[in-house]
Amino acid sequence: MPRNGRRKRSLSSGGDSLVSYYSKHRCLDRECSPVSETRHLKRGSSSIHSRERRHNRQLSRNRSRSTRRSDRKTRRHKHRNDPPDSHAKPSCVDDPSRCFSSIKDDDDGHLIYHQGDMLHSRYVISTLLGEGTFGKVLDCYDRKSNTYVAVKVIKNVEKYREAAKLEIKVLEKIQQRDRSGRSLCIVLLDWFNHHGHMCLVFEKMGLSVFDFMKDNNYEPYPLEQVRDISYQLLVSVKFLHDMKLSHTDLKPENMLFVNSDCNVSYNPRQKRDEREVKNSDMRLIDFGSATFDHEHHSTVVSTRHYRAPEVILGKLDWDERSSAGRYVRENCKALKKYKRGDGETHELFFNLIEHLLEYEPDRRLSANEAICHPFFYGMMIHTSANRHSHSKSR
Repeated sequence: MPRNGRRKRSLSSGGDSLVSYYSKHRCLDRECSPVSETRHLKRGSSSIHSRERRHNRQLSRNRSRSTRRSDRKTRRHKHRNDPPDSHAKPSCVDDPSRCFSSIKDDDDGHLIYHQGDMLHSRYVISTLLGEGTFGKVLDCYDRKSNTYVAVKVIKNVEKYREAAKLEIKVLEKIQQRDRSGRSLCIVLLDWFNHHGHMCLVFEKMGLSVFDFMKDNNYEPYPLEQVRDISYQLLVSVKFLHDMKLSHTDLKPENMLFVNSDCNVSYNPRQKRDEREVKNSDMRLIDFGSATFDHEHHSTVVSTRHYRAPEVILGKLDWDERSSAGRYVRENCKALKKYKRGDGETHELFFNLIEHLLEYEPDRRLSANEAICHPFFYGMMIHTSANRHSHSKSR
């Protein structure tokens, strides 16, 4: 009896808490009898303490894993809709392990990304700069150069991937031929394949010639800036033609200002602010459809609104070509009604337009001939000096 009594007292004093412990942590998935509980107690306090220690360590590990998962989820979703500060250093620059994101594409093949994601272990995504049928252009922080760059992320679609490879080849050939920046073509800094998305890294530029005018209520550029922009475009096209290369998609959307900072003035007549770009230096972009003379040429090139008549109409007999030529020339003459001045510069400007829009390709001015047109007199010395000084500073 005493022995049994002592056993009962030991169970009632310290055993209740231990039994409850095992009932909670050892017998969750099976029924436990009092006999089995007593057997556990007989194994001694040392084994119980060791199990408690192991259990506590396991709980600690589980909590730390849960915390890490929660942190990653928070980083993926935090500030998704907030406007990023393009001048602020991304939080994961000093801790690359924080730039975690699964690689997913949307239904169109665009890369799904979030602010702070990292590309190629180097470029930290800040915000979206632009979007097109090819993919998206992202503003990214370059951890190596400590500068912001524009990364063109191509859709994960085979035809766009092949076009990107062509663009890389063309840009590399241009840069091999042009060490001083005379071509006025965009400079390719780097490229890589990110899980099926070809990525091209460029210097950050300003708005396109089209987007600036669009944001300015389609107010036309001053004639001096029209002359400067036109001259630069012809210089770039001449450089490409000397390489036996055709861009095939020339348009204002593919001409970017190096810097689109502007002066703003109020127009009391229109009752609105109007902008004028401070510096009209520009670069030609988008060589995804460029073609060398010796390569296969598609019968349909260029954006529809800017196609030459011979591309739209194809190979025609003489009569059809003549009628189409008259149509183009008559519409070109109608431009003269928009003349706001009668000075020599305006006359030269419209003379240049007429010769650039000649229907017959062999009568149309080439880029080299257009550069020498009197409308650009005085531009050659002034512009070449500016471009040379800019290329040295790069």
